[in-house]
Amino acid sequence: MARRASSKKSSLNCTAEAAHDGSRVTEFDAAKIDLMEAECEMAEDVSREVKEMTDEEIVARIVSLGFDGDAGRYREFCDACRAGLPAGTGVALRGSVVTAQRWEDGSPFDADGHGTSDLDVTLIGGDVMKCWDEEEGYYIPALHTKPLGDKDPQIAPPLNPLREELQRIARRPVNFQATSNIIMFARDVLLGQPYYMIIEAGDEEKAGETEATASDATKKTDVKEAASAPAPRGATGEGA
Repeated sequence: MARRASSKKSSLNCTAEAAHDGSRVTEFDAAKIDLMEAECEMAEDVSREVKEMTDEEIVARIVSLGFDGDAGRYREFCDACRAGLPAGTGVALRGSVVTAQRWEDGSPFDADGHGTSDLDVTLIGGDVMKCWDEEEGYYIPALHTKPLGDKDPQIAPPLNPLREELQRIARRPVNFQATSNIIMFARDVLLGQPYYMIIEAGDEEKAGETEATASDATKKTDVKEAASAPAPRGATGEGA
């Protein structure tokens, strides 16, 4: 979150300084400043809210929003990931299923109708990244892949059947993106948006049973912000 906020505030400050220099700032510019300030505050509030939630509360939100309150489908989703991905692959959910609202405009999850909001899944690990096309599949070779989704299913052919199976379970679109380093992914791609590890990298055991209320969730995962977060336990070989 810090990186996104700082970039917006930087341009915001430049525009505000121009206003003090004279009359170069129009009414449109002033309105834009107000909008940018509101966006910064919203982004900070969203990240702060998620960071202050317990694991059980975050899982309960994911189950409620992404799986219609059906904890069984959430468990099936996690089990399918664990069975269909290379051993030791970490899995994180990000986006509005974690924050309950779109990062860009603050619209609530499924604002365009039930089942319209997708599940953005980040996969962590070197082996899973090999599933992407070597020439067309990467933003940064060996570090961050491009998204695999309905618009470009051939960018990672070995994973598309799993992605489609997860869509059947979730009953909504599912997108995959992979990284070899979740902290760098959070910094470079997510720009600080909150994410939640549903399967720790290196963890091949089920991460705990989740009831609909998620009161008994035992997943040892954390919501992290981009630049300030420590490396996930699984990424350092200290799996839960």
